Amino acid sequence: RIPCVFYWKGMIKSGTVSNEAIINLDLFPTFLELAGEEMPVGQVFDGVSLAPLILGKVSKLEPRPLFWHYPNYGPANVVNGEVRYAYIPTDVVLYGDYKLLDYYHCEKEHLELYNLKEDIGERNNLVSAMPDKTKELYTKLKDWRKETGAILPVPNPGFDPAR
Repeated sequence: RIPCVFYWKGMIKSGTVSNEAIINLDLFPTFLELAGEEMPVGQVFDGVSLAPLILGKVSKLEPRPLFWHYPNYGPANVVNGEVRYAYIPTDVVLYGDYKLLDYYHCEKEHLELYNLKEDIGERNNLVSAMPDKTKELYTKLKDWRKETGAILPVPNPGFDPAR
């Protein structure tokens, strides 16, 4: 939901708007293509070139899942002896209108599923109401983790919240 602006006088039509979901990993392949350069042989790219989209050659990208991997804890403070974190380890997959979050810091599995077209504020967790969609996206997420070798956090036996 964060806008991205491209400007290239004489090349990108002024006032063009797209609601396509993109990710920062798309920028490198985009700039390579716009510069007329080839993708380096043997190099794996997680993003796709947005050049056809921003130059008006296509109005939509091919459907694809987008992934976020955040395996760390953010700033913490202690409230009544309990550690509270600003950010917690979470992985996300966005596919079509649906966004699945996996909060894997919990001792038990905790998933949240939202239909962003109908619930942009992510207030109505659909995991129980849509088990098939949850399973579909969770499988995509687990397969992506395996394919990319995503590292998950492990407990620190020496962690002392009192310190």
